Amino acid sequence: MPTFPDLATFRSEMEGEPLVLPVNGVTYSFPASIPARTALALVTARAIAQRVTAGEMVDPAEIASNEAHAGQVLDDLLAPELDRMLANGLTQTDLNAVGETLMAWHMGGADMALNRWQGKLPGGDARPPALSASSQQPTSPSSSTRRQRKRSKTRQNRV
Repeated sequence: MPTFPDLATFRSEMEGEPLVLPVNGVTYSFPASIPARTALALVTARAIAQRVTAGEMVDPAEIASNEAHAGQVLDDLLAPELDRMLANGLTQTDLNAVGETLMAWHMGGADMALNRWQGKLPGGDARPPALSASSQQPTSPSSSTRRQRKRSKTRQNRV
């Protein structure tokens, strides 16, 4: 029968390095380990995002439920450094960037987090699908399509 190490020992060996993010000259360190409920919410968010990306219909109730948990997920991810960030005067924009980067890190790894941090996440962003602009299912022609039609009509009227 195999002998397993104590969970605390095993966990300390398996946990990765913290993610260190510099904001306005101050570095903030976030642990690799997150609360189980946060990890489960991120797994759910990722599954919904993958289904939306694949063009599958997602039950609006499922999206609403995910959206309801999004605030708690951000709170859990930011918690280790939130008091310090607030004391240092970080803006909501700063907190969103840090939170979205942490989501990307936990959902897709270091490369995805770096891309989010640098503002070049391909194919979307790190927010849960209910918060992401890329996840909205259009029910009518997109605004860009409408703008193109208006431009075309305006050009025709000029000629």
